[in-house]
Amino acid sequence: MLHRPSSASGRHPRSEHEERQAVARLAFALGHVLRLYRVAAVACGQPVEAITKLEDDLGRARLPDEYIDLARAVTALESPPLGVASGLSAPVYGRFALLLRDMARALAMERIESEIVAVTRVAIGESIDPEPLLAVARRLVQSLLVQQSTTEMLEDCLQNVDGGIQRMALDEAGLGTRLSTMRERLLARPPDQEIETMRRMLVDETRALEDLVADRRRALEDLQRQSRMAQRRAERLLAALADATSAACTDPLTSLGNRRGLSETVARLASSATQTGVLALDVDHFKVVNDTYGHGGGDRVLIQLAEMLRAELRGDDYAFRVGGEEIVVLLARCDATGALATAERIRERVAMTPTQVGNRRVAITVSIGGALWKAGTSFEATHDAADEALYQAKRAGRNCCLLAS
Repeated sequence: MLHRPSSASGRHPRSEHEERQAVARLAFALGHVLRLYRVAAVACGQPVEAITKLEDDLGRARLPDEYIDLARAVTALESPPLGVASGLSAPVYGRFALLLRDMARALAMERIESEIVAVTRVAIGESIDPEPLLAVARRLVQSLLVQQSTTEMLEDCLQNVDGGIQRMALDEAGLGTRLSTMRERLLARPPDQEIETMRRMLVDETRALEDLVADRRRALEDLQRQSRMAQRRAERLLAALADATSAACTDPLTSLGNRRGLSETVARLASSATQTGVLALDVDHFKVVNDTYGHGGGDRVLIQLAEMLRAELRGDDYAFRVGGEEIVVLLARCDATGALATAERIRERVAMTPTQVGNRRVAITVSIGGALWKAGTSFEATHDAADEALYQAKRAGRNCCLLAS
């Protein structure tokens, strides 16, 4: 599946980029499925040690073989029985069903996406048996493995067709040699009986050659058809991989980047010789918002905050949700003046734009700390400096911006 084929197999080895993409796709699926298993087990009062161990193994996995073994272990997990406890609550069930549905859509698995939609049509407020959703999750992981195998089988098929054409070409060359030999014998004017025998042989060989040419034409047509199918499938797989990679680096609530997206962006910017501004942003009194308006109100505040950030940032700037209400912003090619000006612009816009929560308009503010990340220095140290500036802004009364010296 994800193994790199040896040269002895006759199959061209995959590029490292293709292998990393396949591993990333499988790791993304495994992470979400394990999270669903763990929540279901807790809700049903079942032990989670086996699931936690698989999550730890997933965090340590590096080689393709390790991910394949984990996928098989996940598909073999037993679901927590509904009778042990009251089942999953509708909000928890719906959240993880949404995660699985988005993942199936990103991987172009329309049938599994339809199954997920079908099993999530449950009345709000009821206790929900997690087994149907877990069963679909198992099939989703298995489909990833089967999808990988199908691609390799298609490659084998194309190589077999190509080998068959080469063998037919050799047979055709052999027939041509025999025809030349008979032609030479005819030119030597042998006896009439032998001429008739050779004529019949010539007719038979000619028919065999015509059949061979027809077979070769059909094989070429099959090869062209399979090549078109392989190309279309490769295009769909590439699009699904791009969507899956994007989904793995995106926070599902705000559509900002997540911690993984931050790590990948930092790794990409580390080789740049330019200076980057780092802003650590935090919603003031966010716990009060959650306590007063519920988590739905808190989610609405975060969604609107993300929309305001996208409106204020340049095209080559990045924003990431790294915690509950904690956001990190990276400002490309930025000096101290520009970083502080951007932070103030964000702070003012948030303070002047209340969030509509139900029939209430909720005013919120943010505190922002900033630091400058220079080429060759530690990003973690710069992030810590921005966090310290954020805490100083909180202690200074909130709703303000401070830049680390």
